[in-house]
Amino acid sequence: MFQFQRTYKIKMNTNGQKVLSIKPIRARGFSICTNGSLPSWHRLPLGTLVIPHTKDNKALFHELVEYIHENGTERQKALFAKNTE
Repeated sequence: MFQFQRTYKIKMNTNGQKVLSIKPIRARGFSICTNGSLPSWHRLPLGTLVIPHTKDNKALFHELVEYIHENGTERQKALFAKNTE
């Protein structure tokens, strides 16, 4: 079975806001509030597990990588600098 470097899932945080949960396999994960910052991700239903490297998801990941490069922490940028899965 092919294993991705990260998992991407739409969840709800403790404040009731929709977030994108990003969990790398060998590092601590993080979440990004999608409202306003990632509108394409915010439109996805809760519980959606997004698979990278598909034609349908190309725009989603472009938006995510752009957001992280502009607003992410140094650790987040480093996680996405290795590859943009």
